[in-house]
Amino acid sequence: MHIEERGTSLIIRWRFEGKKFHKTLSKHNNPIGRKHTEMVMASIEKDIMCGRFDPSIYSQKGKDLKQAIDTLTAVSLFAKYAEYRMLERELSNSSRERFKAIGSKLRQLLGDEFLASRLTTEIAIDTIGRWSQTVSERTARAYLFDLCAAWEWAKKEGSIECEVNPWSKSLDRLRKKLPPPKKPKPFTIDELRAIADAFDRLPESYSFYKDLVIFISQTACRFGEMAALRWSDVDDSFKVVTFRSGVSRGHFRDTTKTGEFRVVLMTPTLTKMLETRHQQSNPSHDDLVFPSPKGRFLRDNNFRNRIYIPILKVAGVEYRKPYTYRHSGVSHAVSEGVPIAEIAAQTGHSAKTLMSSYLHAIEQKIVFTDYLDT
Repeated sequence: MHIEERGTSLIIRWRFEGKKFHKTLSKHNNPIGRKHTEMVMASIEKDIMCGRFDPSIYSQKGKDLKQAIDTLTAVSLFAKYAEYRMLERELSNSSRERFKAIGSKLRQLLGDEFLASRLTTEIAIDTIGRWSQTVSERTARAYLFDLCAAWEWAKKEGSIECEVNPWSKSLDRLRKKLPPPKKPKPFTIDELRAIADAFDRLPESYSFYKDLVIFISQTACRFGEMAALRWSDVDDSFKVVTFRSGVSRGHFRDTTKTGEFRVVLMTPTLTKMLETRHQQSNPSHDDLVFPSPKGRFLRDNNFRNRIYIPILKVAGVEYRKPYTYRHSGVSHAVSEGVPIAEIAAQTGHSAKTLMSSYLHAIEQKIVFTDYLDT
């Protein structure tokens, strides 16, 4: 097995049971691409050694290539796409679970032996129609994005031959059918105060979570970043916190969602809170700042159902998803006149993404000049 250069592409070539195979990775002839290619080659070698190598999804010469296309199943195609995505970059646990769910559903609806080459637009529409009976249409649409991407990837890799992506029409239909998602409604300052005060009117099992709610609302961090925060990420003055990692449904990931760490300056309230928590617990360097009552990673779904929803009811605040704290933090910072570039740096987003996805009006105001006002 070896890697061959061809222009901007790299080609992995090898033999298996006397037959020649190759895999082309376009635009990979660079240091990063070569590293990725070596990872792909290692994965193929591992499959061969473990006896799970599937020759049907790799390019062969002449009639063997057509045979590979003709024998590739829909389930195998998506499985290889999922493997490619996992090699390409580190995926969150939720993404891995989503890929697993899609593969399982394809097996259930189409069967293990259904060939990818047999999948037509009509069959895809029927499949999604049956699938939509067990999940929401919005969930089905999210899964369709991955299915469309998998078939586009397979076309590019030469694993299948089809002029039209069979899943694309189903996706277009759902896009037209579903209304655009509602923009998050940020919490007002009064609502944030009411939520914080509500913790003091409930049993101690709820007040345990008060600090972390205030922390999220005043840093606009992701829940998983807060859950993964260790005291080693907090500077000695308690005025600066560095987000380096994340947690998804209790599973640790040694990087943030964007793959980059970021430094966030604490408000005076958070500085005092962190200093007090440190004095009370006398933690080690690697201890979690906000652990669960049992000292483990907090899980966002458990927090939402057991703590967050009851607290909003007591506070008399309209329900919004916990992620609204992030949107609220951005919106309040902008209303206070903080430059977009500074907010983007401390939230880990580009200014463009920040403006399009996270900035929402808290209260509608008159923005135009009344030049006749006296």
